[in-house]
Amino acid sequence: MRACRCIPLVASLAALSLLAQACGSRPSGKPVRRAKQRVFVMGFDGMDPTLARRFMDEGKLPNLKKLSETGTFAKLETTQPSESPVAWASFATGVNPGKHNIYDFLVRDTSTYLPDLGMVTREPPRFLLNYIPIAKLPNIYDPPSGMIVTANQRIVGTDYPYFLTHSWAQPYRARRIFDLLSEKPKHNADDFRRILGDVYSIAGSTFARETVRTLRPTLTPPADDKLRATLDAFEKWDGRVNAESTVAPMMAQMRLAFRSKILTAALGPDLVKSFQWSNFDTALDRIIKDQPANWLPKEFPTYAALLRASFDEARQTLTRNMGADESKWTWGESTKVRFPHPLSGAPLIGVQFTVPPFPQNGTGGFIGATVNVGAAVSMRLIADPGDWDKTQMGIALGESGLNKSPYWSDQLADWRAVTPRVFPFTQAAVTKATKETLVLEPAK
Repeated sequence: MRACRCIPLVASLAALSLLAQACGSRPSGKPVRRAKQRVFVMGFDGMDPTLARRFMDEGKLPNLKKLSETGTFAKLETTQPSESPVAWASFATGVNPGKHNIYDFLVRDTSTYLPDLGMVTREPPRFLLNYIPIAKLPNIYDPPSGMIVTANQRIVGTDYPYFLTHSWAQPYRARRIFDLLSEKPKHNADDFRRILGDVYSIAGSTFARETVRTLRPTLTPPADDKLRATLDAFEKWDGRVNAESTVAPMMAQMRLAFRSKILTAALGPDLVKSFQWSNFDTALDRIIKDQPANWLPKEFPTYAALLRASFDEARQTLTRNMGADESKWTWGESTKVRFPHPLSGAPLIGVQFTVPPFPQNGTGGFIGATVNVGAAVSMRLIADPGDWDKTQMGIALGESGLNKSPYWSDQLADWRAVTPRVFPFTQAAVTKATKETLVLEPAK
């Protein structure tokens, strides 16, 4: 609503005077005694003060009239421009728009011309160094295990006295990396490439194993032939979510259906739509293993019945999304790697910027993140402190954003094969590997 020329206020001027004294100091610098009387201010956005005075005189606003008689009713000059956010910002800060810089409901981003709220400034959170003493920051040095593993998972225990975040990544990647590093005391570059490309799903394997344990005793032929075949496949599955896997899509859809039914029963159909805590998947592992009665949705007598319903829903979803031919139900067919370019959707010219999608290996959290998270892998680096010139690095596509450049997607094949290239480090190695030098100089 556009603010009128004058904003009516009901206030106690005496109280305002006392408040001003209480909030300040005497000229001597000594603090004054704070007043016990409080100030109450009423402001009406866009209300005509002339009409308000007339309605009070006519008895149509008796409560407002009473407040004006026991306190003060006054008109305040508005701002230029006379917009509500501008006027209220000046009222709250005591300065004119030239100082608080609010001139309208909306502002424009000068780089995109997209609108944004004029009274709100979105700023990134302050870095935690501003809040946590440096000596108290999480740290580890020369651990007994001889390794440090981080994959955005929780890095402190519940006894850590400072808040870091609630948004820890699922712990599966870190656990899998730790297990692979623990297989032997020393590793070479080939070992690290194998780890970087690993697509074993801890969460998926857990769900498949517990599903077999729960449903196998309930099978009744021939009605359960489809379910029996699925359980047989689950039992033989190596837990790897590679593009060729025919088990991963069924397991993923069953797990998602199971998760949805558990959460809907716990939160309700409306609240569950906004539930976004990805770490619930670790709780789901515990539920499928322990099968506690208080987590079982009321419409199902047993967890076996819940899993059967999840199986039926998974088949319906796969049929709807991928067709009736079950031989095509592969992970790579259901999950594609896509590298959308900002210009790929532009009319006429977009096609040349399009990178065709291709089957994905691994998952970033769909069924519990694997080490290789698929399209989310932006860079791979294997550093060799013994010989820095043997360091390897690769990115998803290439160094250039120009589709006609030879470096537009020259690293894509290596990215798919998890074979990052040698990344020279010393000056001599860099000079030897240099193919082209580009020198930029100021215009003369």
